[in-house]
Amino acid sequence: MVQNSERSSLTETVETIVEASQQGDETTVSEISDAVGRTSHLTAILFAASLSATPLSGVPGLSTVCGLIIATCAAQALLGRKKIWLPGFLRRKKVPNKRLGDALAWLSKGAAYLDGATQTRFRPLVRGAARKMLLSLFLVGGLMMPLLEFIPFSASIVAGTIAFFSAALLTRDGLWVAWGMGLIGLAATGAVWAF
Repeated sequence: MVQNSERSSLTETVETIVEASQQGDETTVSEISDAVGRTSHLTAILFAASLSATPLSGVPGLSTVCGLIIATCAAQALLGRKKIWLPGFLRRKKVPNKRLGDALAWLSKGAAYLDGATQTRFRPLVRGAARKMLLSLFLVGGLMMPLLEFIPFSASIVAGTIAFFSAALLTRDGLWVAWGMGLIGLAATGAVWAF
């Protein structure tokens, strides 16, 4: 199993964002990223991808914002940057707290599942060159998401794939890489069908 601190970090991150989103009617990306940013680029990628895969993706522009966050964090991870940085126009974007709360309730169940169900296996698939390949896929997928926002469900499929891969890297569980590859096949099939 992964270490306890790693298993509990996803649940703790969701709880931190819940606390940050209980003031007023909206929460800014800055407030969310500040909560997530205390952990890692991968946690930020997982959270943004998961949000875009929930019903919250129906908020206009959310898939674009999440995609740009994913791409920015993936690029910084590839470059070895330790602290998350987001441009001001992304940090100022707002999410309605009611819809964010619904998404966080859904995500908390997923985080609890990941914290308890993952274990270290097939490590060559989640480190070294394989890790860089996955981060490169996050970068490309994140940049694709703004373009896919106008094709129903396509951005959510890409986001779901990224969520699987980032969960694999966070928990060092190579089995999730295999599941993510299956989702990539589904996303590619959907994109070909849509065009």
